[in-house]
Amino acid sequence: IKVEENSWFNMTIDDAREEDFILPSGSQKTFSGRERFRITIGNKNGTQLFLNGEPLNLPESPDEVIRDFEV
Repeated sequence: IKVEENSWFNMTIDDAREEDFILPSGSQKTFSGRERFRITIGNKNGTQLFLNGEPLNLPESPDEVIRDFEV
């Protein structure tokens, strides 16, 4: 995850480990998992997601929040 604006996240990895966190503007964080990630993004603007180094397209959302995006 890379962010250009402050953003809140909720991430569940492999249906087991859940984490809530805030990333400040200009920061990034890396996660490892075996099967899947479920992510809620509190500010989709300025957020980039990558899987194995490749950028992911974020789903459309009527507001700045993306809920339960599965990868």
